[in-house]
Amino acid sequence: MKPTLSLIAITLIGCAFTVRANAAPVTPAPQQDITAFSQPMPTLQVWAAGSLRGALTDIAQQFSSKTGIKIETSFGPAGLLFSRIKKNEAVDVYLSANMRYPQQLSDEKIAAPPVIFTHNTLCLTTRAGFDLTADNMVDVLLRPSVKIGTSTPGNDPGGDYAMAFFAKIGESNTSSQDILQKKARPIVGGKFSPSVPLGWNPVEYFLASQKIDVFIGYCSAHNKTTDPRFTKTRIPDTLAAPIVYGSSVLLKSKDPNQRAAAFQFAFYLMSEEAKKNLRAYHFEP
Repeated sequence: MKPTLSLIAITLIGCAFTVRANAAPVTPAPQQDITAFSQPMPTLQVWAAGSLRGALTDIAQQFSSKTGIKIETSFGPAGLLFSRIKKNEAVDVYLSANMRYPQQLSDEKIAAPPVIFTHNTLCLTTRAGFDLTADNMVDVLLRPSVKIGTSTPGNDPGGDYAMAFFAKIGESNTSSQDILQKKARPIVGGKFSPSVPLGWNPVEYFLASQKIDVFIGYCSAHNKTTDPRFTKTRIPDTLAAPIVYGSSVLLKSKDPNQRAAAFQFAFYLMSEEAKKNLRAYHFEP
């Protein structure tokens, strides 16, 4: 028997909550079996921060195999994706590397209240053997000869987190913040980021070609295996801002089956199975 619209409404209302970074953990509501809906099965458009590429690809495949719901993913800088959503492009679920953009979509009644589904940390990536540790990183970054790369502030939360890191350093020495901001080069995550040869990861290319010495970005990875050519050093918590990832279910679709499927996927992101995948890519669910 097909679910009634009232059942769908209950599903949607049950999803309308916001999880704050300092709130108690939320236990996801039981997932509705979307396979009970009439055919054809929905196809969801999921737009996500580029840092989620590896983990989300695995999660989407698992979800589809369990439910029959197809997932089409698009990855990019969360700020640029947010701008496209604001221009009314068709998206079912939006996954951002911050809560600012999802919360704004909710405030404007474009999306349901956002949910924090995972966390990340900030790392400095260098070529293997480069003299940088958690203890000397500030001194190394301030050296005139050291070239720093970041993502693009304003377009990508990764760049915003890098600027927050500089601000923390500047709390003990105001000139340090200015020096680091002037030295930093936004090499990824922007509308006009420099191009790289085909097949190269941009950060790895700029490090390998010595165009930068240090990249300030996430500790998470696109692959489960590490590349021995590069080393990641975690930034101490005293200098790094908390990094939270928010999920938004967009409310533009008038199809109740489509919306119910979108909420089901958002709930699945908080399941233990999804968290296992996120941990494999060095997120911190």
